[in-house]
Amino acid sequence: MVKVMSKLFSYVKACVDAGEGDFPKYCTTNNMIISKPDYYLNGKVPVIEDYAFALQVDGAPNVIINGKEHSFNSKRMLILNPYDEIEIKNNNFQHECKDSYTFIMISRELIEDMSYNLMGKSKVRFALDYNYITQQLNMLLLMIEKEAAQNGCGKSLMLDCFETQFVIQLLRDFKLDSKSDKKLDSHVNKNAIRLSVEFIEEYYNTNISLDELANVANMSKFHFIRIFKQVVGKTPYEYIIFKRIKEAESLLNTNALNISEIAKLCGFVNSSHFCTVFKNVVGVSPKRYLKQNV
Repeated sequence: MVKVMSKLFSYVKACVDAGEGDFPKYCTTNNMIISKPDYYLNGKVPVIEDYAFALQVDGAPNVIINGKEHSFNSKRMLILNPYDEIEIKNNNFQHECKDSYTFIMISRELIEDMSYNLMGKSKVRFALDYNYITQQLNMLLLMIEKEAAQNGCGKSLMLDCFETQFVIQLLRDFKLDSKSDKKLDSHVNKNAIRLSVEFIEEYYNTNISLDELANVANMSKFHFIRIFKQVVGKTPYEYIIFKRIKEAESLLNTNALNISEIAKLCGFVNSSHFCTVFKNVVGVSPKRYLKQNV
């Protein structure tokens, strides 16, 4: 099973860091967090990269999702897809509930994996219409909570089974958004490229291969090259060179190292290669650059 990614906790952490009270964690599985908050937040909510579901209580505040206002009650489940823009219309900030509601976060990896195995498509967005809570979902949720509270033999395996059943039941019960999911694709691509850019920023002076960068972005090599150029405006090789030259300029400005030392520190094969690339990018040789900036 896919293990919980740290991003799954980002929403809870953001609430706590913002001083918005406690966000009590009720139980966890490998890919789910089930909470029982006894209050509502107010205003804009930090964007999360995973799926979130709330079993509301009557009197819950309305929620604006991607610019459209929705109302929910004890019979309807609030569904938040990855990267949804959310605002809670709660006039009484941190209004306490008469009864706590159930808030569930499920890792995007698990839902996408289940969706691909069942329907042959990994990108999933739940529609906000037909989302009435079924008896089967309620039963599975109770089974997860009960198992998580015990320490019986095979607990981890049982929770894995229950969370899989829960996700399959979600995919069965709730209508999927039939519209093109370009927004999710765009966010996923940008996030993947951001990770590869961070990798380059960290290891620019080493021999970085396309295979390494594609693996970081979790893409095929050719798809990665196309998306990287689309997002960054440069090919991966051009961005590596750009980063190396920027670092070289910084080191040249310190006037503390010679050209051979700078070439080595910035990941160039030798000083000759460095001088050639530097002149092609900057327009002058490293020596001329030094003279111009003395």
